[in-house]
Amino acid sequence: MSELDKIAKRYYEIAEALNATKQSRQFRIAPSYDGSRHSEYDGLTFKLITSERGEFTDAQSTENPNELLFWLVRDLTAAMALEYELANRPNGFDGDTRRTWFAKHVELLRQIDNTWAERQQAEYNKILPDTEGEAWQTDAHDTRLAFVYFEAMIGLQAGLDETVAAWWKAKGIDDELKCISFFKQFRQWAQEG
Repeated sequence: MSELDKIAKRYYEIAEALNATKQSRQFRIAPSYDGSRHSEYDGLTFKLITSERGEFTDAQSTENPNELLFWLVRDLTAAMALEYELANRPNGFDGDTRRTWFAKHVELLRQIDNTWAERQQAEYNKILPDTEGEAWQTDAHDTRLAFVYFEAMIGLQAGLDETVAAWWKAKGIDDELKCISFFKQFRQWAQEG
């Protein structure tokens, strides 16, 4: 069995476990020039190549067969997550649909490999930081706190200072004193402005 055959076998097992449609379970080893991707192996390097209109438009390469499998499964689960988002989008919704798409994508990857899910989550954190209190984590803790401060400002302006500590805990913010201090300062700025 060739190296690509081994990867293809594992890819199809994963696609089956995810209940991916047969149409989306494609493991190509030759270009079709329709914008899809195919895999190659030259004995040393695995490649995932995109081809369109007779040209190669993108290529990734690695010596690690598990990396190629990750790329393939990442693409499969991204397509599945997009289908999910489209099927479950509320009528008339005009918000950021990437939140549902990205969350489902990470959820699908987590069913296969936690490391892959965390890796994809890290990529999505760069694209879509936590701006609505959802499960998106960022490395910029102060940025996250700043938004959470802003979000709770309404409660503070209404004179609900006593509920702030409980609210922070519900948001998963550990530094309650910093949060309360910031809000008192923020409210003072708002009143002066």
